[in-house]
Amino acid sequence: MKRCLFYGSLRRNGFNFNRFGGQIYITTLKLGGFEMYDLNHYPAVCIGDGFITCELHSVENKSFEYIKQMEIGANYKEIEIGDNNTKNIMFIMDKYELKNYQRISSGNWQ
Repeated sequence: MKRCLFYGSLRRNGFNFNRFGGQIYITTLKLGGFEMYDLNHYPAVCIGDGFITCELHSVENKSFEYIKQMEIGANYKEIEIGDNNTKNIMFIMDKYELKNYQRISSGNWQ
């Protein structure tokens, strides 16, 4: 099982939630140090000076591999957030890739 932080279409109300099965919601979190941008049909996050709302999910390994392929194919990169005891995976973009998009100041994509 992988622990993943989702902020867009993979959240419980998103159109990709549990698309590959094995996705279990744990809790909702607000994280600092990130900025969120609207890419029209889904958001992207980069390192920045704001806060984002995201959900922590437990994801079966096989389902995680499908999610990873989907995200990497859309030009996101995988990062780990957490300490030595708890590592959470999140997919983000580089800020320069988001320069032509509108920032979501609330940090919460619905």
